[in-house]
Amino acid sequence: MRGVFLRTVVLLSALMLVAPQARAQQISFFDIDGTWKGRGWIARSYDSAKERGSCRLKVRTLVAGEDIQLEGRCASARGGTRLLIRIGRRKDGSLAAQVALPKQGLYRNYSGRLVPQGLQLNSDADRVENGISLKSQLDIRFEGLAMFALSETVSAEDQSEPRQVLDMVFQKDQVQ
Repeated sequence: MRGVFLRTVVLLSALMLVAPQARAQQISFFDIDGTWKGRGWIARSYDSAKERGSCRLKVRTLVAGEDIQLEGRCASARGGTRLLIRIGRRKDGSLAAQVALPKQGLYRNYSGRLVPQGLQLNSDADRVENGISLKSQLDIRFEGLAMFALSETVSAEDQSEPRQVLDMVFQKDQVQ
């Protein structure tokens, strides 16, 4: 009986240590202020070839633990564009996001949720490219406190194979 009690105490102690760490990882997304540099690749449209690219983002908290903004510029050998992403937590715990590429006149709304080590956002409405209706999914995955990956996958209405059109790994710029 004493062994069962001792194992229960050890198990509960371990859970108490793990639970705050898991919660801290989720909240950490809303506390990533600073400048971030990213490298990876970009496809300019659903059916275009991938190109090497880079981004520089400034992330700032708008409302602690609830609302952040990522603003910056991404570029490849064929040119660059300004990027603006605002992500907020709704009262029910889900996420709402607005993504803007002002130079292209592209503005999209997303809904999503926190997932282990990051978040997942799905477009609220389709976007149309070359007559093809596309759904978009944005994923942000943390790889420690000073690195995250940002990817976008699009799926055509005909249910063809989803295609990744953005894949960037960001590191926090230590010089600010």
